[in-house]
Amino acid sequence: MVQPNLIHPVPVYVERVADADDTLWDEDANEPIGERERQSAVRLRAQVRWRSIEDPDWQWAGVDEKTRGYLVFRYRDLERRGVTIERGDRITKVGKRTVNLFVTGFEDAAHYTDLGGAGFLLAFFEDRTPAERAR
Repeated sequence: MVQPNLIHPVPVYVERVADADDTLWDEDANEPIGERERQSAVRLRAQVRWRSIEDPDWQWAGVDEKTRGYLVFRYRDLERRGVTIERGDRITKVGKRTVNLFVTGFEDAAHYTDLGGAGFLLAFFEDRTPAERAR
């Protein structure tokens, strides 16, 4: 069975979003009141791509300075740890760098027939909190 490997993986710490019932919500604005409740950080291994550095977003007024990019996780590593990455999860550390980033979306990659689907999960991040409640 073919198993894809990460290229230069680094340790990543992710605080997963707690159950939505644990967070107070403003139903009219569809956003948390204060901070969303989170679980303790879990240490994972991932490959990182800093798109804001490698692919700057040019605007008329100059470069958009927000931090963005994605982490590449192997599905088998996530399954082995019993971890599900969700939109709104907070990334607190990438390698040696302490960060305050939030998962904003996903994409599958490395589709191998032997795996029965994708081998990698790309978790896109930005330095902003997604407002709406994860469904």
